[in-house]
Amino acid sequence: MQKDVTARWLKAIAPRAKLLLIMRFTAFFLLIAAIHVQANGYSQRVSLQLKNATMQEAFNSISKQTGYQFLYNDETIAKAGPVNLSTKNSDLVKTLDLLFRDQPLTYSISGTTIVIKPVRQVPEQKPPPPVAIGIRGIIVDDDGVPVAGASVTIKGQKNGTTTGSDGSFSIEVPDSRARLVISHIGFENREIAIDNKAALERIVLVKQNTSLNDVVVTGYASQRRTNISGAVESINGKVLNARPQGNAGQMLQGVSPGLNISTNNTGGEPDANMNFNIRGMGAPFVLVDGMPMNINQLNPADIESISVLKDASSAAIYGAYAPYGVILITTKKGGSADGKPNLSYNSDFAWSAPTRLPRMANGLEFAKSWNDAAANAGMAPIFSDEIISRIQQYMNDPSGTDGTAPDPLDPTKWGKHEYANASTDWYDVLLKKWSLRQKHNLTVNGGKDGFTYYLSGGFL
Repeated sequence: MQKDVTARWLKAIAPRAKLLLIMRFTAFFLLIAAIHVQANGYSQRVSLQLKNATMQEAFNSISKQTGYQFLYNDETIAKAGPVNLSTKNSDLVKTLDLLFRDQPLTYSISGTTIVIKPVRQVPEQKPPPPVAIGIRGIIVDDDGVPVAGASVTIKGQKNGTTTGSDGSFSIEVPDSRARLVISHIGFENREIAIDNKAALERIVLVKQNTSLNDVVVTGYASQRRTNISGAVESINGKVLNARPQGNAGQMLQGVSPGLNISTNNTGGEPDANMNFNIRGMGAPFVLVDGMPMNINQLNPADIESISVLKDASSAAIYGAYAPYGVILITTKKGGSADGKPNLSYNSDFAWSAPTRLPRMANGLEFAKSWNDAAANAGMAPIFSDEIISRIQQYMNDPSGTDGTAPDPLDPTKWGKHEYANASTDWYDVLLKKWSLRQKHNLTVNGGKDGFTYYLSGGFL
C-alpha cells in the first residue's frame, strides 16, 4: 500500500520537475552567452594604417572593424590635428588611447557607442605678483661719519633715492633678489644684496684715491693738484672735523708739514690765540673767502677747506702782504638738492687733566735757596733770620701766624715774597684736577638755482 502511494506521487510531480530543470538550464546558458558577447565587444581587435588622416577617417575605419559607433560634434573634432597611427591586431581601448594621445579630445564607451568630447582645459594658475619689500639703512664713510646725499638705486632700474643729512635712506625693492647700487662723489660705488633683509647694517663707502684730481685754491683761482708745481698743501674739511678742538688754529696743528703753530703767553686755554709761521719764518697772510681775517675768530665747523701756500712762487700774487706765505680758508656754502632747508647740529664733549705737574718748594726751602744764591753772588741775604724764623713758625703752627705781613714802606699793602710766611702751592690752587670742555654747533643751509644760504652758530 505504501509503495503505491509513493509511486503515484512521483508520477505526479515528474513533469513539473522536468520543466523547472529545463528553465534553469536555459537561464544559465543565456547568462553565459551575454557575458561572452560583452567580452567579445570589449576585446575587439583593430588594425590601422593612417598617415595624415583626419579624425573622421579614423572613426570610420574603427567602426567598420568593430561595429562600434562614434558619437561626436563636428566642431569638437575640427579642433583635432592630423592622425598618424599604425597598429596591428591591437586592443580597441589601447587603440583609442593611442588615437587620442596629444589630441584635444577624450572618449568614453557606453555599450557599443564611443562618445567623443573635448579635453577639459584646466585654467593656468599664474604665480602671484612679487610683494615689494621696504628696505632701510644708514650709509657712512670709513671714518664712521654719515654720508649725506648718496645715491641709492635699484640695479637695472631707474627707481632710487638719496640719503638724508644723517646718512639714512629707505626704498622699496620688487623682491628679495634685487640689489642696491650706492654711489657718491669721492667714494667708490658699492653694490649690496638684499637677501630678505628689511634693515641693512651700516653700509661703509670707501673713499676714492683722487688726491691728484682735488681742486686746490691758489690765490684768485683754482687748479687741480696735478697742475701745481709750487709748494701748496690742501687740507680737506673732513680732516678738520675729525679733530674736536676749540678753535681753528688748534685744529691745524700737525696737519700741514712746515706749518708751525705755537701758543702765546695765554697758554692753551680754549680762546687762546695761536702763533703761526711757515718753515720757521714770519707770520703768514691769512685770507678767509678772499678777505683778511684772524683765523682764531673763525668757527671751525664753518671751514670747507684750507690751502697753505708755502713758497714765494705760489704766494707771489699777494706781493708784499705775503712774504712768509699765505693761508687760504674757504668756508662752507649753502644749497640743497631740493632747495629745502637742512638743519644740522653737532656737539663735542671733552675732559682734560694735567699730565704731570712739578712739585712746588715750601716757603722755607724757597727762602734758603734764594739766600744761597745771593751768597754765591756775593750779596747780602734776601731773607733775614727773623723772616726765616717766622716762616718756620708758620709751618709749625699755621693758625697762630699770618700768611703774610704788611709792607713796612706802605702798611696798606701786603709785603712781597720776603715778607710772606705761607707755603702756597699755586698749581694746586689755580689748576683743577680735571676740566670739562664742550662745543655746540648749529647750522641751517638750503636754497638752489642761484639763491643759497648758510647760517651757523657755535658755543664753546
